[in-house]
Amino acid sequence: MAGHRRILFAVDESASCRRAFQWFLRWMWRSGSNQEEGVEDAITLIHVIAPELNPHPSVDEAQMRTTTPPTTNADGAPLVMEEAFAAGKALCQGFLDLAFQAGATHCDACIAVDRRPATGKAVIKSALIRGVDMIVMGSRGRGALHRTLHLGSVGKYIVRHSHIPVTVIPPNSSHSYC
Repeated sequence: MAGHRRILFAVDESASCRRAFQWFLRWMWRSGSNQEEGVEDAITLIHVIAPELNPHPSVDEAQMRTTTPPTTNADGAPLVMEEAFAAGKALCQGFLDLAFQAGATHCDACIAVDRRPATGKAVIKSALIRGVDMIVMGSRGRGALHRTLHLGSVGKYIVRHSHIPVTVIPPNSSHSYC
């Protein structure tokens, strides 16, 4: 009897990511109810946010202190990070809701904080830490020719550097797969 697969799905705010997740749930995810073995795939969502400490990068620190309200909470954490975490949690909850509606019971989410150029590294590091069997993600919502020639920078990094299988789901074409 084969065990369940552990799948890491990278999420962001794009419509193509949401569509890719819906496609994944319909065509790739194995639910326990439709398998002879009754083994459900485990899904972990990951959303990566950047540590943006200065919400106004064009304004120098001295000017920011005199012209803007405080940018940290009582613990000294940047409010921008609090807002980014809150938005990330809401985003992941929306994807978790889709998974639960599809019947998933082995589903969780994580938010990683990493520098923007290191988003792909953060996804791969999370995959290694969690011991997943596969990374799944949507591609950037561009035309067919561009998609054939170029993944987005994050997707390209993950495909090139991952030591586990990576599935990239293209954005919606003229055919509806969902």
